Amino acid sequence: MDGETPFTIPFGPTHWCQPVITLHHMNSSQVGTFWDFERTFYRAQGFGDTRPMLIRDIYNEYFQARMQTRRGGWDNFSEDRFYIDPNLSPKLNSSGSTSTSGSCSGNNSGSTSSSNSNSSNNSSNNSSHSSRSIGNIADWAAQRTKNPKKYNWFERRAHLSAYHCEKACESLPEKECFQWRFSDGVCAIGFSFKIGEPFLARSSEEEEMVSGWVVGRIRTWILKRGNCERVRWPGLALYGQRKLIQT
Repeated sequence: MDGETPFTIPFGPTHWCQPVITLHHMNSSQVGTFWDFERTFYRAQGFGDTRPMLIRDIYNEYFQARMQTRRGGWDNFSEDRFYIDPNLSPKLNSSGSTSTSGSCSGNNSGSTSSSNSNSSNNSSNNSSHSSRSIGNIADWAAQRTKNPKKYNWFERRAHLSAYHCEKACESLPEKECFQWRFSDGVCAIGFSFKIGEPFLARSSEEEEMVSGWVVGRIRTWILKRGNCERVRWPGLALYGQRKLIQT
């Protein structure tokens, strides 16, 4: 069961060769469009071909042709790690209290490993956050920072602009950054790649959000995955090539 829509699915290592069981939180227009896609998908299969629809198929239909390196006025829901301008004034967090820049970017050694291990579990829960905008520094975002002592040269400048955020993402290993977004002195990166949705500023003072994807890295990752010859049913063990494969 996927608690996502085609626009919020975290495509990548945890969401690719698995079958699509059900999707949630889609409006009537999205449901209609997906229904048309689903009918076309199964009609296109040859006689006797009973392969289920995979998450990869949703990427091919919704995202592949639309992916671009950068898009202004767009929120791609990057939220696995944050780089926050240390000079930002205190901002209201999700609990109603204020958090200073020190609490956001101080020593959080171990927060990176925590976010890595929980990123797949949190990806669907994050959809319900009342403030997805990274301009509003919430407690959950502040907990996903990296110890500044472990920053590389590009990460130390990630909060300066969309350009610097993009370069910081590109400087990291593949597994640590497929996409990024920037707004109001906050850079956020994603360990997966998502489509996202248009960004609507809450006020005239709020800076436009810019989102981007490391297109070459994503396409290389997809090529390495092949054709998903084995359907990876979550929690089930499958036999393949004479050995037991635990998904």
